[in-house]
Amino acid sequence: MAKKAFNDNDLFDNPSARIPVCLCLDVSGSMNEIVSGDTIFTGQTEVIDGRTYKLCEGGKTKLEYLKDGIKTLYEDLKNNSNTKYAADVSIVTFSDDAYVVADFSGVREQPSVYELKTGGMTDMGKGVNLALDLLDARKTEYKEAGREYYQPWLFLMSDGDANGDETELKVAQKRVNDLVKKDKLTFIPVGFGKKNDFGKNNELNNFSETEKAVRYDSIDYVRFFKWIAQSMDEVSRSNVGDKYKPGEKPSGYTYMD
Repeated sequence: MAKKAFNDNDLFDNPSARIPVCLCLDVSGSMNEIVSGDTIFTGQTEVIDGRTYKLCEGGKTKLEYLKDGIKTLYEDLKNNSNTKYAADVSIVTFSDDAYVVADFSGVREQPSVYELKTGGMTDMGKGVNLALDLLDARKTEYKEAGREYYQPWLFLMSDGDANGDETELKVAQKRVNDLVKKDKLTFIPVGFGKKNDFGKNNELNNFSETEKAVRYDSIDYVRFFKWIAQSMDEVSRSNVGDKYKPGEKPSGYTYMD
């Protein structure tokens, strides 16, 4: 587990009610796909995450766009007088396994996105279960510190279908659905990619009976992360215990079938 970015004495020194948010991010091999810029084909191909890709030099990958989005989120939260002290963000990634790349640490010190690397399959279940465990542990820390907190948020982002451990996936889906039904979790599933990157009954839609997944054709991850920051600002200005659902998502999305 990654070390925390700053001393957890902040839980005691900073009286603000917290907004615990976990970004659960797909970093499977397909996230290394080049999606913009000039490229040169090397003449080689490789099967990555179940798909065949041409290996090229140059251009910008999905992962690089994702890193831009994360940087923007931390900068926007840090520069906002409300979320600077209230936002409490963690990052979990999943591929063949799941990892904590940034434990809860507020936003005044940004984690290094250079720790994000692609490779392997899409074990979405492991990622979501680790994210839920992390949120549970953070709530316990809030209670021990006597700190108020808003309903936890979990963003699940992937560029394709799950293809990892099916049992783990079903456990994760049940956990999320139970929490959402009890109003103990705000869950937002997001797919970035073309329609045919996701199966007819894609797993992003099977985590919650009420929270339908959205899909973006756009690679403009920055716009989506700015929307997250704006939504967190709105929450920070509400009362702890109020029910809050993020507002209209950025343009360019469609709901998954």
